[in-house]
Amino acid sequence: MQNSGNSESVDSWVFYRRPVTSQIVHIAGNARVINDNDWINNSGFVVAPFDVNNHKTYFIDTGRREVVHSEYEVSELVRENLRIPQSHILTKPWRDIHKREYVSLIKQVKREIEDTELDKVVLSRVINVEGIRPYHAVKMFIELCARYPNAFVYVYYIPDIGMWLGATPETLITGKEGVFRIVSLAGTAWWQPELSFNQLWGEKELVEQQIVTDYIRNVIVETGIDNYEMRGPETVKSGKLSHIRTTFRFKKDNMNLIAELVNKLHPTPAVCGLPKDKAQKIIAEVERYDRTYYTGYLGSVCEDGFGLYVNLRCLQFTNNGVQLFVGGGITKDSDPFLEWEETDMKARTLLDVIK
Repeated sequence: MQNSGNSESVDSWVFYRRPVTSQIVHIAGNARVINDNDWINNSGFVVAPFDVNNHKTYFIDTGRREVVHSEYEVSELVRENLRIPQSHILTKPWRDIHKREYVSLIKQVKREIEDTELDKVVLSRVINVEGIRPYHAVKMFIELCARYPNAFVYVYYIPDIGMWLGATPETLITGKEGVFRIVSLAGTAWWQPELSFNQLWGEKELVEQQIVTDYIRNVIVETGIDNYEMRGPETVKSGKLSHIRTTFRFKKDNMNLIAELVNKLHPTPAVCGLPKDKAQKIIAEVERYDRTYYTGYLGSVCEDGFGLYVNLRCLQFTNNGVQLFVGGGITKDSDPFLEWEETDMKARTLLDVIK
């Protein structure tokens, strides 16, 4: 293990594994609320909510940093140094939203889209699984790392917002040595490598992904970045699922400009909808729970590079188990029953590792 920092008492911690690496990074420190862009020039881990106006953004300053490569090393760090919360101090779960209710909500959202200038609204729901305890988190984290090599996998604990675990396929923005990458990701289908791009994707998924791509391109240009390159759309694999991906790349040395770009991008149409303000208002009115940090973003600002990821395929530990969050993009062409099935597909990412 590589160790930096000191062994002072800390209140918050995270383990994360970036896509296409075997290296697990552990950061422990004290979490603080941030209200400006100063964090982007510091070293640590940021956790931002879906709605930055109603929930706080936290930054874990690097008190300790280790690089590990095995379940044993992760388990030893947790056992010796870290606070694993007792279930009873964690949040109460939101109630499950079952098929009939979710289909009804989708129909309600479709009516809003047909009657207004809305192009897309992302609707989500909660799935509760009882009996899972915080001490199961390490084994679940390691299994997610093995199952999803192309995902950003993490588990963290911050006292004010609890304990979360996830394996997200969606990059918000990553960068190293002045080269940055932004990904437009939308559309979901089972992984079927025998099918061509045009065979796999229908008009609904293509339109949904193009909405996200156009939005990201416009934000990049509005921020004053005109030297970008664009690749895609293409099919990308995430476990047993496929998504449509378009990638933007550009060079920039000004990190404050990158912070401005992040603030303008989030939340993207991939997790909110378009127009963004109107979609966020519909979500607040229609969804039967508060997303808090689901569909927010999280990631590291460290010596190994800069990486922020959209918090999808995630769960939160509760006082009697875990609550999973899943959702999908609703457009005028959405079939409510197929949208329900899509959320079921997405839920398998985490349900398959819950034992």
